[in-house]
Amino acid sequence: VPAEVARERALGDGEHTSAFDVAPIEFYKKVRGGFSDFSKNMGIPSVVVDGTPSPEEIHEEVYRIVSEHCQW
Repeated sequence: VPAEVARERALGDGEHTSAFDVAPIEFYKKVRGGFSDFSKNMGIPSVVVDGTPSPEEIHEEVYRIVSEHCQW
């Protein structure tokens, strides 16, 4: 998820539950970069899923990937 989308989602409901929710966009960019680096440096194959669609669409994509991997 792009940093801007993540922050918008965190602030979207108007109820901030932690300091992370109201952190500056730079924080969100660092978090995204950290996850990207982690994925690239894991040493095992990984799949990055686009987190911008609806939760239902993300669920379907993750289920499809896991199903293919597990040969369900």
